[in-house]
Amino acid sequence: MLKPASIEKFIAILLLLWSFLILYSVFASLQAYVAAGIVRWNDISLTGILAMAHYRILIPLFSTIAALYLLAGKRFGWIACIVMNFVNAVFICISVYSLSTDTALSQSVYINAALIALAFTGMGILLLQRDMRMRYETKPGTHDDSDAKQIS
Repeated sequence: MLKPASIEKFIAILLLLWSFLILYSVFASLQAYVAAGIVRWNDISLTGILAMAHYRILIPLFSTIAALYLLAGKRFGWIACIVMNFVNAVFICISVYSLSTDTALSQSVYINAALIALAFTGMGILLLQRDMRMRYETKPGTHDDSDAKQIS
């Protein structure tokens, strides 16, 4: 059986690779727009790019941050990777659905999207296993509960 640390590293590396692939595709499509003459480099700004493709940029950025924290063994990384795995699965489903309303897609696109979404869901579920939860549980005295003392 694999150790929880090796499963975490594997999931974090997969999430990093996926994030880099998505970010690369966004910037490659931007370069294609420039090469086709649709947009000029002088007309492009960071806010314009974020307004045009904010979900396609922010979700991979957050996934990258979550994966790096998980590789570092931080509790925040574990929680963020769980969330980002499920967010990526939902984002893939929404993206394929929005594409299907505009254009006719082949059946293989639906199958591939479903498999990728299933893989992200599976990685999220793997991170929720008992061994992982035990590794990242909050132990008494490891967090500042001064706010809790003030309330009571």
